[in-house]
Amino acid sequence: MTIESGKRVTREVHPLVAAAFIGPRPEGSEVCHNDGDRTNNVPGNLRYDTPRENALDVIRHGRNVNVNKTHCPSGHAYSAENTYVWNGYRHCRECSRKSRADYERRRRQERKRRQSCQVAQSSGPR
Repeated sequence: MTIESGKRVTREVHPLVAAAFIGPRPEGSEVCHNDGDRTNNVPGNLRYDTPRENALDVIRHGRNVNVNKTHCPSGHAYSAENTYVWNGYRHCRECSRKSRADYERRRRQERKRRQSCQVAQSSGPR
């Protein structure tokens, strides 16, 4: 599409179809696909709705990448027993336990190193 000033503007098809066949977009709304298929831009498949409803549609249609994840990045299953939610995000209990154990191990090693340095300094030649 070309504007009078000579600049090219790329637009997605679904907002153009919705504007032409449904009417002007209400302020604060988005164009949503009823069937969840972004390539299906038939006027009967489009509607205006809130951004929140559009995000929930993505989940309902199974297109949200995070909802579809069944395992953490380390490969542990996101099961009810191994998952907790913190700040709205799923976390793997197994990975959290390992991370905490690694942290505690490093802390103990650092404490031992500091103690051995203090002992060496206090028993050194005067």
